[in-house]
Amino acid sequence: MLSVIENAADFKDLEKKVYGYFCNEACKFMKYILATMDDEIMNVRDKKRYRLKNTGRKSSITTLMGEVEYKRRYYRCIDDDGVICYGYLLDELIGINSKDKLSENVKETAVETALRASFRKSAALIESHSPNNISHQTIWNEVQKAGEKARIIETEQVKEYLKGELKGEKEVPVLFEEKDGVYLSIQGEKKKKEIKVSKVYEGWQKKTPGSKEYTTVNRFYAAGFEDGNSFDTLVNSKIAERYAVDKIKNKIVNADGATWAKQEQEYDTSIIQQLDPFHILLYAS
Repeated sequence: MLSVIENAADFKDLEKKVYGYFCNEACKFMKYILATMDDEIMNVRDKKRYRLKNTGRKSSITTLMGEVEYKRRYYRCIDDDGVICYGYLLDELIGINSKDKLSENVKETAVETALRASFRKSAALIESHSPNNISHQTIWNEVQKAGEKARIIETEQVKEYLKGELKGEKEVPVLFEEKDGVYLSIQGEKKKKEIKVSKVYEGWQKKTPGSKEYTTVNRFYAAGFEDGNSFDTLVNSKIAERYAVDKIKNKIVNADGATWAKQEQEYDTSIIQQLDPFHILLYAS
């Protein structure tokens, strides 16, 4: 430990060295914990049901502290129906997919970082603030997986909404929604695609008592490349999940006058459509 202090050029360098030292020690401790758990599983298992096939197969996983290499035992398993399968009981116990090379915490960090910067910048940022060396391709892969999971969840939510199964509990008389579209250049696409964005909220309140600045109350967002009607359905499913829809007397929609942003009003008379102040001034000029 003293060698870490002696070799530090300044406090910035010392901070990095101390951080790296304890991350390395944490990885060793994690390896010890996993080995201890694997031993305990072997000792308490139902030997008739779980037959040991291999005493130490190596694996590794990238954690917040760095890469952890560990061994775990491989078993032949028989379920209640007599079906035979093979697997790692340690991985099953702690919820690790044997094919995963990143922990859930590292995956979440990679996706959250990629929301604010490019994949390459995200990789560089993670590398500069942690012991991990993650490629931009790895971050791209995790973003795609997260996006697919979100798509599946949203698809199921929309199905429940269309069946009338979503029953939010919160009661409000009015909701506000802001709609807009942004055209983006998509890799592999010749033309730009419009991503539709919606912000839904209950009203406004001052940021702090006596402040002249306001913030929206209980806001949430939705975005997607769907057509107008499908996008409205997605937004309404999120509303129905949170709110008692039959108690909402009006939804006030601010938009830029785009055709897709006005479609919902054609079949829902409770919607009050208006141009936002920016576009009122734009069209008036």
